[in-house]
Amino acid sequence: MINFLCLKWGDKYSVDYVNILYNMVQRHYSKEFNFYCMTDNSEGINPCINIVPLLEQDYVGWWHKICFFHPLLEEFIQGRVITLDLDLVIVDNIDCLDTTNKFSILADYFPANGFNSSIMNFTVGTMNTIFTSFHKKYAEQLWGDQAWITQVSKEIAVVYPKEWVRSYKFEILSPEFHIPKDCKIILYHGKPDPHETLQHVGKYWC
Repeated sequence: MINFLCLKWGDKYSVDYVNILYNMVQRHYSKEFNFYCMTDNSEGINPCINIVPLLEQDYVGWWHKICFFHPLLEEFIQGRVITLDLDLVIVDNIDCLDTTNKFSILADYFPANGFNSSIMNFTVGTMNTIFTSFHKKYAEQLWGDQAWITQVSKEIAVVYPKEWVRSYKFEILSPEFHIPKDCKIILYHGKPDPHETLQHVGKYWC
């Protein structure tokens, strides 16, 4: 059975983002699954969602994502896991995300930046080197977790087809709102956030 895992830290996103992400997976994934949230505050989270504590308390912001590869994650989750950012909008069936047993990730929208860590697929325990080889000093040298993930995994990663995940700002709104054929997920980065674009995605983000 596949496991879905998201991350909520601090107050950047409300608990609604966790619960709505779970709802969207329920609607658009046709097989049985477990859903987990790694968080420092589980208040208000749907009781159907399993809670994983933040495995490193002194990380900041997006660097908490490195803990998806923490050796201690195996105490909470076993087998395949698909990690999803909270600020995604799922618009079609996502069974395709678990069709490979290899480490899978998105290409970034700026080619020189390597990978985009908004969606990743791996077997828990097999990619621990992303965490164990990380030093907190890298957080001062690199632009975000995905720069480090790219550096460690660039020789082994499988890149998801770009048609499956489209950028709200760069593709969905160009020149006017339109969801292309084969798009499964709308990706948000920077601003706006999904709750600020309900005129376009309200029937999906719920």
